[in-house]
Amino acid sequence: MREFAAGSSGKRSKDGRDLEYFKLYLGYLNPYSLSIGLGFLVIPVITVVHLLQPVLIKKGIDVHIAEGDMAGLQFTGMLFGFCVLLELCCRSLQSYLFQKVGIQSVTALRKDLFDHLLKQSSSYFDRNPVGRLTTRVSSDIEALNETFSSGLITLLADLLNIIGIAAIMFYLSPELTLVTLAFVPPIILVINFFKTKLRTYYTRVRNSISALNTNLEEQLSGYSVVQLFLREQKNYSKFKEENNRYKRANMGSISYDSLLYSIMDAVSSVVIGVIIWFSFESIIDGSLTLGLLVAFVDYTRKFFQPLRELSGKFAILQSALAALEKIFNSFNVNQELKTGSEVFSEDKASIEFKNVSFSYPGFEDKPVLKGLDFTLNSGEVLAIVGPTGGGKSSISKLISLLYDNYQGEIFFGAKELRGFSTSSVRSKIAVVTQDVEIFSDTVEFNIGLGDPKITPEKCREAAKLVQADQFISELSEGYQTQLEAGGSQLSAGQAQLLSFARALAADTPIIILDEATAAVDSLSEGLLQKATEHVLRKKTVLVIAHRLSTIREANEILAIKEGEIVERGNHESLLAADGYYAKLFQMQFAHI
Repeated sequence: MREFAAGSSGKRSKDGRDLEYFKLYLGYLNPYSLSIGLGFLVIPVITVVHLLQPVLIKKGIDVHIAEGDMAGLQFTGMLFGFCVLLELCCRSLQSYLFQKVGIQSVTALRKDLFDHLLKQSSSYFDRNPVGRLTTRVSSDIEALNETFSSGLITLLADLLNIIGIAAIMFYLSPELTLVTLAFVPPIILVINFFKTKLRTYYTRVRNSISALNTNLEEQLSGYSVVQLFLREQKNYSKFKEENNRYKRANMGSISYDSLLYSIMDAVSSVVIGVIIWFSFESIIDGSLTLGLLVAFVDYTRKFFQPLRELSGKFAILQSALAALEKIFNSFNVNQELKTGSEVFSEDKASIEFKNVSFSYPGFEDKPVLKGLDFTLNSGEVLAIVGPTGGGKSSISKLISLLYDNYQGEIFFGAKELRGFSTSSVRSKIAVVTQDVEIFSDTVEFNIGLGDPKITPEKCREAAKLVQADQFISELSEGYQTQLEAGGSQLSAGQAQLLSFARALAADTPIIILDEATAAVDSLSEGLLQKATEHVLRKKTVLVIAHRLSTIREANEILAIKEGEIVERGNHESLLAADGYYAKLFQMQFAHI
């Protein structure tokens, strides 16, 4: 993936940063230089045949019609038709090539941005709502595709047309050309004014669509809470507010865009009217032919057409630059985990915490773990119990290298955890959490997660071990049943069983059960416990406060309160001590 450094300094002007962003985007066009080159090659052809058409009209009027030369008029008409057809073909080829390059380049950019986002630490996702990130990967990048597809790169052709037309107009009539060019300076000032306004509004559009997507993602993902707590009307009001903000930003950009286009169109008409007025006496005294006037008016129209298109392309460019700023600023954020590159290749592993403290980024004054010391030996079961918010799940996140900003040391095997690569560590750990993520794919995929090492047979074996095979076989297409994102077709217990099957299919030496059976009913829990007892004996297991009897059978139990270990021992010794754990057990685990 490419490295980026644009936009890092707040002292550079916006135009300077825009140029840097655009240069970075040009890097994505380099692989398609052949198509771009071919597209540029047809620009002179388009320019020539486009500029030749008024000349042929002049010749047809002043020469063939004036002299009654029908044969010559037919030939000139055929040549005019050929120019029109050739221009059509060349423009079509150019449009196809540039749109193709646009799609290919933004596809590569979207892939790199998605890859960059996936490498960020959990703290990055804690601070950036999913809706905002979705906007970056989808609509912001799509704005670039729209820019390229709209022919922004044909600015060169427009400039060539303007220069060529001005030269021909000056050749035909220097006086009328000066009249036309007198309108250009104020037009440039108008375009520059509108460029500034459009950039402001397009930035607002990008910000408001990001906020709108964030709000929408939150509302829809939490629809059940919204309904249960009768928040529909209040949440609708909040969404309406965000939607209106997006509408106002769009209306502002549309208003300035439309006004700019209308001004350019009006100026073109005014200039043509002035030219006809200035030509009146010249036509009467014969110093200016009718054919020349018609050709000059056509050239004037063609002169203002690329200027008018340039104004529209400036509007599109402002949208693209606003999107580029968001996209490449996302690339500049680098909150990847600061881990090593060493590969952990052993089949077994122990885990040791030495004076480990941890605070979530942004909340350094509120530590969730305070000086933890414990060891989970290979092949043993360690249980951690305590109230909600006590720091239990944070331990799981640190072991899985979701965060690296802890103080103290965590040993994975014989070496510090941060010395290993994240993929090396995570390949040895399977985590079963209370909140199960079900992907929009088949049941089989949701167990094996597309890992080529996990065969269909291994998926079925894991499902049978956790007693999930029975309900899977009752689905319409068994293991090939297509599930929806979130697993709406499944009960909470069934989704949890799939999650447990996923962990077993991964066949990792370490399994973390983080509130893993909170959503499993008593019958499913009993089946799950019976089916997995022999498997768990072969693993290194960290059990975080759930209802399975592995808590009772754990080699060691840690009772945590406010991020600190207040008691430790096995089930019998802790009960005999009649302390904090005994009270928790009586309140929460007496039914085991």
